[in-house]
Amino acid sequence: MGEAVSFLSRWSKVIEGQRVSFPKDHFWRHKKRGTIYERVGQAQVQCPKDAPLTDYEVVEVYRDVNDGELWVRRVSEFHDGRYEPASPTPLPNDATEEEG
Repeated sequence: MGEAVSFLSRWSKVIEGQRVSFPKDHFWRHKKRGTIYERVGQAQVQCPKDAPLTDYEVVEVYRDVNDGELWVRRVSEFHDGRYEPASPTPLPNDATEEEG
């Protein structure tokens, strides 16, 4: 629950136009689609023996910054070159601050 509250309060500040700092490699861009994702962290999968994943396999959990949808991918797939570190989407008032 605490992680969800932290996520919502951080993005509330972004929506309000406040500057928020994020850890290095917190945002990633899918190279083919260009979609920006917020990396939530890593998790372990618990699944039956006949599942395509291994029980207790570590996966990356990430969220689409546009629609908030959560995704999970094997660590090896997440770091195989299809994603690259990215910056969060610039705030609308960032451009005016740089000009003035």
